[in-house]
Amino acid sequence: MTTEQHRIRKSATTGQSAETDSSCGWRCNVHGFYYMWYRSKDWDGAWAHWNHRRLPHWDPQIAKKYSQDGHVPENDDIGSSYWPQLGPYSSVDPQVIATHMEMMKRAGIGVVAVSWYPPGLHDPALDGRNEIVDLIGSLLLDAAWDHGMRIAIHLEPYGGRDPVSVRKDFEYIHQHYGSHPALHRVASTHGGALLPLIYIYDSYHNSPEEWARLLSPAGDISVRGKDGLDCTAIFLWVEATHAAYAKSGFDGFYTYFAATGFVYGSTPSNWPHMSR
Repeated sequence: MTTEQHRIRKSATTGQSAETDSSCGWRCNVHGFYYMWYRSKDWDGAWAHWNHRRLPHWDPQIAKKYSQDGHVPENDDIGSSYWPQLGPYSSVDPQVIATHMEMMKRAGIGVVAVSWYPPGLHDPALDGRNEIVDLIGSLLLDAAWDHGMRIAIHLEPYGGRDPVSVRKDFEYIHQHYGSHPALHRVASTHGGALLPLIYIYDSYHNSPEEWARLLSPAGDISVRGKDGLDCTAIFLWVEATHAAYAKSGFDGFYTYFAATGFVYGSTPSNWPHMSR
């Protein structure tokens, strides 16, 4: 889990910060990114992600000095820089989820931004497991509500993702989660309605012009102002050139990476310019 103070671009019309669901208090302004892709041998019958292969160094001369084999959790060797307090857990264990919710709440987090794939798709580490359950709908929304937390969607860059497919994703989110009180809503900069908050990871895989089709009021497949479709969507700002996405109809942006100097967007000295 990583945390980041949530940032929404100021409204172009009012100059005021966008309103947010305040029912979880000040913690609604603190979001934690959460991933449901861990599986354990005890709970699920086989490991996932804890045992992933070591990523090779980008310099081949350095890479060949180190093993690229998978981690072996049975040997206390996991794919993580830190050993989890709960041990190498399963993300679908309801008790683990409840404990994580309580941990995040104690840390001051109010909104859980959950890695999300549309129906039928999943993280590659879960290939071959025949998992078709919608984990947000079946596990997370109720658990979040029970702990006074909220759920936001962190839309992953699945194969073939484009504004047309994302429009369908928005519709699914409304249809399957929209009636649940734990779904976090933030005021859109397009009219001010409180709408489901969607982080769009690797949004730069599509051009600003493509996103404008979906998120600009004048777009040919625009969701703006349409019940059951419209969402508060924010883009990932990594490089300086991504400023162009601020004119695509997005409601704001996030930086994700928690390392000063790692990329342009994660460097605090650039934030005043980015927030203009």
